[in-house]
Amino acid sequence: MVIVRLNKSIDTNKKKTTEVMGKGVLKYGGKSGVLPSPRQIFKKPIKPVVVDRTNPQGYAENIPHPKGSTRNPEIPRPFTLEQRVAQILPKHQLNIDEKLAKLTQQGHEAKKYKVIRSELRKQYLIEALREEEGRLHKEDAKQKTKQAQEHKKAEELKQMDLESQTTRLTLPTIESYLEGPIMRERTPEENKSLRLKKKSNRLTHELQVKENKAINLLDLYYESENFVIDEERLALAIDKAFENSDYYASVLAGVRRKLQDFTEYEDKYMEKVNDKFNYVLFGSAFESRPGIYEIEDNLSGEFSQLAEEANKKVEQQSDKEKEKLLNSLDN
Repeated sequence: MVIVRLNKSIDTNKKKTTEVMGKGVLKYGGKSGVLPSPRQIFKKPIKPVVVDRTNPQGYAENIPHPKGSTRNPEIPRPFTLEQRVAQILPKHQLNIDEKLAKLTQQGHEAKKYKVIRSELRKQYLIEALREEEGRLHKEDAKQKTKQAQEHKKAEELKQMDLESQTTRLTLPTIESYLEGPIMRERTPEENKSLRLKKKSNRLTHELQVKENKAINLLDLYYESENFVIDEERLALAIDKAFENSDYYASVLAGVRRKLQDFTEYEDKYMEKVNDKFNYVLFGSAFESRPGIYEIEDNLSGEFSQLAEEANKKVEQQSDKEKEKLLNSLDN
């Protein structure tokens, strides 16, 4: 029975083990009893104890220690598992088979069974000690891994703190701003580049303004054909307004027809949009009139030069085709 209870205390990692029974256990919280906490098998350490030098223990320098004691705690000596096994199984002990044979010859059956039970208890105890040693080694390995991770994390935090402190110490202060100029002065190369950029932007803006003025002036010139600028046109407009009364009715009917027929209105609108695109891209004004860019090309002579080059290429191409045709006929 002692062996079974010892093995239970070794295999149980929980502090308390409960057994739930049936009737009359609810008034005790559903527990019929509480087993004792597992006790340590090794009373002494099985490996050398590592002393933490960063956190020393003992009495302070100005405090006397009692007689019969030491100022610093004594480090317990390790008592290894092999020493414990040698203590359980001494070397001078006879072999178990020889001992059992001797007791059988003497007729001591009761002593024989006692010896067998004693040997079994010793074997179970040694197995339990070895299992406990393996468990302690695993816990030590886990503890070392955890300490290594914590140390790594602490180093990372320390490095981050150093970087933040360095940044804080190197940041400019109000006094440093007041001592020197707030803005950095530009170098001669930067000033030259800035002047060139400003000049380029100014010229581009002026050119764009002039082009817009020229386009607006050209549009005004084309629209001025419908303006009433003299007495003759005024008289014609009055006669058209009073004599041809069906004109406005036809216009109104056309507007209504366009509103009813959305497809036709959409086509007209797209034609106007295409005219605007052509005017912007190719310089063609509305109603197939020349735009500002076409006028500029004609005034500069670039358009005529391009036309001459195109005609020359066409003539050369036609001459080559004529020669090929004559050669084919001769053959």
